[in-house]
Amino acid sequence: MANIGLISMGSPPSLQLVRDTLSVCNDYECALNKLANDTIAAPCYYILAGVKDYEGAIISRDRYGSANITYLSASNWYLVQTNEDHFAGLCYPRCLAAKSNFDLLTQENVSQASVFT
Repeated sequence: MANIGLISMGSPPSLQLVRDTLSVCNDYECALNKLANDTIAAPCYYILAGVKDYEGAIISRDRYGSANITYLSASNWYLVQTNEDHFAGLCYPRCLAAKSNFDLLTQENVSQASVFT
């Protein structure tokens, strides 16, 4: 019911915010700010990537703003999102498998081919 109420009051569904963001933002910072802070009708996760080094983030959203933002960085060279709130300590089998595989792969061996095998 809360979703319908927020939509009727003008809050967009999560994918509409993506469309709006792509229409008005010309850079990563603008998109990050809009996706992290604009009110939306239902909680979701946004995975955002830019074009410069370390422009990457997982935005865990509630209806009124970000619950958490995890950023790509030199020490955090990959991000994994599997519909669990990792920032709350949740990491179930899919999450554990993804992290394990990236740790085994190592940053030095990442390529388009190696990520998809």
